[in-house]
Amino acid sequence: MRPYAICPYAMRPPHASRCDPLEYSFPNTGDALLKPGSSNDCVLVDLDGTLADCGHRLHFIEKTPKNWKGFLDPFLVAEDPLIEPVARVVRSLGETYPIIYVSGRTIDLYDTTKTWLTKHGFWTHPFLLFMRPARDFRSDVIVKRELLKKIRKEWNPWLAIDDRSSVVQMWRDEGLTCFQVSDETD
Repeated sequence: MRPYAICPYAMRPPHASRCDPLEYSFPNTGDALLKPGSSNDCVLVDLDGTLADCGHRLHFIEKTPKNWKGFLDPFLVAEDPLIEPVARVVRSLGETYPIIYVSGRTIDLYDTTKTWLTKHGFWTHPFLLFMRPARDFRSDVIVKRELLKKIRKEWNPWLAIDDRSSVVQMWRDEGLTCFQVSDETD
């Protein structure tokens, strides 16, 4: 079984500078902003290409061989513009449902992702952040399907928001309604 980085806001140990790639249990403490309750309904949201405009980084992976190191450069990731129409939808949904970010980014980008979410006002919402382990370059479909199995142990996702056709199809195959925010093909 592969470890995954599951980064719950307000549940990380105070001494941890980043989430360790392990499964968190959900403690029954009053200080956690997000924990399963009587209604475990939640919304899954992708980052790159969905909430974060990664268009300025795409040239790294549009050629062969793909340059994942360049595409995932933290300095470039930090400069991703917000995709405002999607942000409005996520903010609105976040008023009613916990948001669970399910990203194809590796845990190496945890601090950069946290800073980006903070910059755009999303770190304050109750949420969880699921990221793939370092050096895991399997397809997003495989990784996100495995993450969904872990999420479903505690949560009832009813909606996903994503950009990539193959991932959108996977969410739908798994029984979720999925809003596809672009015509991105694989």
